[in-house]
Amino acid sequence: MSRLTTKTHPLLTKTILLNLSHKDVHIIHQFLQKDSKQLVTITKLTYKNIITIKKHILNKNAAYSYNALENYKDVLSKTATISSGIESFDSLLAGGFLTGKIYEICGAPTSGKTKLCTSILSNYLKKYCSNCFYLDTKNEIQSHLKFFPQRDSLKKLLIKQLWTIHDLINALYEIKSNLKQLKVRLIVLNSLPCLFYQIERNRANTLLTHAVNIMRFISKEYHITFIVTNLMTTWDNDLRLGCGQYWKTVPNTRINISQANDEYSLTILKSCDLREGNETLIKL
Repeated sequence: MSRLTTKTHPLLTKTILLNLSHKDVHIIHQFLQKDSKQLVTITKLTYKNIITIKKHILNKNAAYSYNALENYKDVLSKTATISSGIESFDSLLAGGFLTGKIYEICGAPTSGKTKLCTSILSNYLKKYCSNCFYLDTKNEIQSHLKFFPQRDSLKKLLIKQLWTIHDLINALYEIKSNLKQLKVRLIVLNSLPCLFYQIERNRANTLLTHAVNIMRFISKEYHITFIVTNLMTTWDNDLRLGCGQYWKTVPNTRINISQANDEYSLTILKSCDLREGNETLIKL
């Protein structure tokens, strides 16, 4: 815990803090563990004041308690399934994308990742009343907007152009601060590796961890689905994902896309909820 300071409680003056320090009471944890009668002797405060300070510290630093059943009912009431608008894809996902989850769509270059994302967005805008964010790192979305059937629905599509990992982190914080005013259920990030290939690995991992923590908070706290596209490459017959080893553990579900003639093959590579290895064919 933190050190005791004058900001911990108004009754803890510099003189009192010095007296506590002489008795090896330096941090909040030590103050709480110390017998209250001994603290009265050390600080010259009344017993009532000592109890007041301890209660104040506990209320400020202790974890919140939740009723498990009420919390479960709250999660159920806010959780939703978002349809991709593609029947066979929804079947593969056991109904659609679950809110509160991070999905990854990975594949080789030109495998159809962006095309699939724009198809999902187009179908989302037609079916749902809520807004959605598109975080664009490739400057491609504008060329796809002309194919969206309902131009009026585009006002619900909130686009943010990203050039660096710092742009991503800033955008996520900005989105987080506006979610109480905006009704949002879907955030698409296309494409994540573009932001990380421009900086050295150790620093990239630190920034990626920062971005992932915000994404997880947003998805869980506000019941939002994240769809992130990632690059998959082949090295000596070994498939490798972009963004390093840490990212492998982040998505709740990883879906591989590959092109097969005029169709696209979708395969579940990793999932907490779905059977790995399941696949389907779709047309875009």
